[in-house]
Amino acid sequence: MSLTWPQWPGITLWPCTAGPVVEVVGGHSVPAALVSPADQAWARMTAANPRLFDGPILSMADFDPQVGRLVCRRSSYKWLAVQDEVETGVMLLAVNGVVTARDTGGREHFLLARRSPMTWKYGGAWELSPAGGLDPPPADGRADPYTLTDQLRRELAEEAGIEDPLADARPIAFYRDAAARSFNIILRARLSRPLDQVIESTRGTHWDTDATRWVSGPGLPGFLASHPVIPACHAILSWLTDIRAQTSS
Repeated sequence: MSLTWPQWPGITLWPCTAGPVVEVVGGHSVPAALVSPADQAWARMTAANPRLFDGPILSMADFDPQVGRLVCRRSSYKWLAVQDEVETGVMLLAVNGVVTARDTGGREHFLLARRSPMTWKYGGAWELSPAGGLDPPPADGRADPYTLTDQLRRELAEEAGIEDPLADARPIAFYRDAAARSFNIILRARLSRPLDQVIESTRGTHWDTDATRWVSGPGLPGFLASHPVIPACHAILSWLTDIRAQTSS
């Protein structure tokens, strides 16, 4: 079953009922006729934004929601980033966390981060943090399931400076963001330390995130209404709210 929202077009979400199983099956081939236009577009982008840099990524090739199987190919970040000008067919495979911590009163808070204006997409908008592309494994084949949690842990340290262990980390859903050309595995996890201690160590440490915020569950509607937020964040929190309402009724 997939979920879509008319108010957030381009976002499709699948609750996780199995998997995820990530398989790497070689490289993504960019048609020869597109290589030169893509290289030119990339040169213009890096001249305008020196923070952009190329590197290895995984590109989604196929997804079977029934078994949670994701087939992907090795690619390069520049083939992803140039697609506002040159359609290369690359779709980034990424992880996105729903990370929570509780204050001394037991109230749950969610970690959000604001994307830097220097990022390729959604600059200046808030999102659930952490989030980032899945690093390609050393060899083709099926990726170790621990890879997802380890990636999320590294992203949390980079984006927020938090190096706490992730308790009860588990996949809860997949989503595709057509505008960002990304396919994301959502992992939910909590931090065991009290929120006030976590806040003391929370700091932005990565160039693509310029602010972080812990927002309580009751405070989320007001935050979402008063800040620019990426569509996927709206969709994920709406879905989680619906689940909570169903389980409490």
